[in-house]
Amino acid sequence: MRQAPLPAGAVVLAYVAAQIGGAAVAATLAGLVGRGSAASATDLGVQVSYGVSSLALLAAAVAALRLARVPRASWPGTAWPGGRWVWGGVAAGILLKFAGDGLAALEQAITGPVRANNPLVLYPHLFARPLSFAALVFAVVVIAPAAEEFFFRGLVYGWLRGRLGPWPSSLIAGLLFAAAHADWTLVPPLWLLGVGLCWLYERSGSLWPSAAAHAALNGLAVVLTIVS
Repeated sequence: MRQAPLPAGAVVLAYVAAQIGGAAVAATLAGLVGRGSAASATDLGVQVSYGVSSLALLAAAVAALRLARVPRASWPGTAWPGGRWVWGGVAAGILLKFAGDGLAALEQAITGPVRANNPLVLYPHLFARPLSFAALVFAVVVIAPAAEEFFFRGLVYGWLRGRLGPWPSSLIAGLLFAAAHADWTLVPPLWLLGVGLCWLYERSGSLWPSAAAHAALNGLAVVLTIVS
């Protein structure tokens, strides 16, 4: 498995730049397009917060690799592993979805309510706005998994693995992935997800299976929300 030959500072700066830049762009777009309409501004803010922030994370990761002069052939996890691995990733994502839900239910029984991480649960009015709904689903199922896998598994886990080995690195990278969602009640299920995605990347040597798992998990969450 290719490792990300980056200094730690480059990875940290890439994440900070992505969060600041993504938030600034999202706020600007929401203000421009939603001017004069509070509902439009709210809807756009939800969409761009999931779409633009993910694209900013991906752009920052690519910028870090380019600034470090890493050859494109050495970028982490970009090799195609074969269809069996990708379909295996889809199956793993479905299993991780139910495992995470079970862990969240256990946490809720012990500590109290766990905040939803599904934007369609947080903003149910988007069901009545087809374009807003479609844009949000695309951001959640396609853009976010691709960006988060490239950054958290490709760069963060790849950097840690070259120094600590697979299991300590997966635990740390998984925890950082969970913490990045900025809700401590969600840390246990998201930590489990992060470790599982690191395992897929470790076994396959490619980010395609973990991205497929991530997309399948998010897609299943969307489907379950729609039918519930």
